Amino acid sequence: MNKILFCGSYIPEELIEHYKYSSQAGNNFQKEVIKNLARKNEIQILTYIGYPIEPETIQKMSSALEKKGILYIIRSASSFRIYSFLKYILLLCKAINNNQVILLYNYYYINFMVPYLSRITGVKSVLIVADHTEPEEYSNPVRKFLAKKISHDFEKFDLLVFLSEKLYNRYKYKNSIVMEGGIDFELYRDFQPQRVGNKIRILYSGTLNTVTGINILLDSIKGIKESNVEFIITGRGEYESQIVDMQKQDVRINYLGFISQKDYMDLLGNVHILVNPRNMELPQNDNNFPSKILEYLASGRIVISTRFPGYEKFIENIYFCDSMSSDLANQMKNVIDNYNIIYNKSFTDNRELAKNFDWKIQIKKIEEELLKI
Repeated sequence: MNKILFCGSYIPEELIEHYKYSSQAGNNFQKEVIKNLARKNEIQILTYIGYPIEPETIQKMSSALEKKGILYIIRSASSFRIYSFLKYILLLCKAINNNQVILLYNYYYINFMVPYLSRITGVKSVLIVADHTEPEEYSNPVRKFLAKKISHDFEKFDLLVFLSEKLYNRYKYKNSIVMEGGIDFELYRDFQPQRVGNKIRILYSGTLNTVTGINILLDSIKGIKESNVEFIITGRGEYESQIVDMQKQDVRINYLGFISQKDYMDLLGNVHILVNPRNMELPQNDNNFPSKILEYLASGRIVISTRFPGYEKFIENIYFCDSMSSDLANQMKNVIDNYNIIYNKSFTDNRELAKNFDWKIQIKKIEEELLKI
């Protein structure tokens, strides 16, 4: 058993809807890492909320975090970054001395002291690289400098966990592994193959911005003329108003807004096709893995996706397309036309593959590596 200090941006699930900057997928990832590590280890959580938050939301967050026993620093709308940074460092220094391992979810400026503190205290350091932007992708000199420091600091950690196989291969550090993410397969145990009724239901769930490719999906919908299709969209982001406007013009579009994890799971059990239209032409998508892919596979539904890094591992299970609305539309038409022929096989094959990514298996990879350092 290790005493592990988990540092990230995790907040209790009931707070997600009140915090518009929080990624539900990222938060759920952190929750599962914490929960599964806690089976064999003692976990202490340190959370940093770096986006400015209004006073009424801070009070709600503080109360919920304290009830869970989570250490935290929240940057208020009126405070300066340097003030929050210093408070965080003081809290981090106090917490690290009570643990044997410090595990970071992503590496931001707020944790730049971690490699040095780890070396001084003898605490093992682990970094989960869930997302990373290379220095050359920034035009802002400050952001470019910070990105260079992050890349340079990777080798200072005792263990690196890359979600992207492409990023793993780029750095080729000996002290690194690939772990795309995970799923709790028990949550999907009772899912059944979904027959077609009056409509084929196609779901997109996630952040509504160009990075996740919602604009590609919206354009592709215009290229599909079939009337027996319902396009269900959930999430929040910059395209909300455009989706609302499209919904008024196209009765096939059903925008549900931001939904809870329970409602999301209910949706997965009642749709036919799941779409991941992430725009792979954007460099910021080159170094991450779309974690919902594993949830989609576990549901047994037919999955359509653009070709993310490491897609070859899933080539037999996912209907892939290029990051173009016309290609996505053609792939959706193909699946719609052949749904009754392929849905049973997809259900069986996808769920079998998903079992290999159960969180118990994925977390064991980290625990085994910790024994080596």
